[in-house]
Amino acid sequence: MADDVGFDEPEMSWSTQDFEQKIGFTGGRYTETNAFFTFLVGLIMATVFFLFLEFVITDSGSDLEWAEKHTTAEGKVEDRPIHIFIADKFIN
Repeated sequence: MADDVGFDEPEMSWSTQDFEQKIGFTGGRYTETNAFFTFLVGLIMATVFFLFLEFVITDSGSDLEWAEKHTTAEGKVEDRPIHIFIADKFIN
């Protein structure tokens, strides 16, 4: 069999296939990242996270307000769900 039979090897080009290069940032060699690009991605992700906490989960109020709204007929206060408890720690 001849050596040239088969598929062509895929062309790998760092300058055209790297994600940072495609959107206009220069990347580092090997596993080095662009610090400014990484900072922007982190800032965007943190902003989205806190906007989600503020507008989607919302503030459930103080412990006294929670007790007023969530008291059972027997006079027991319902426990806060874990997602509301954690969100209140970030919001308040």
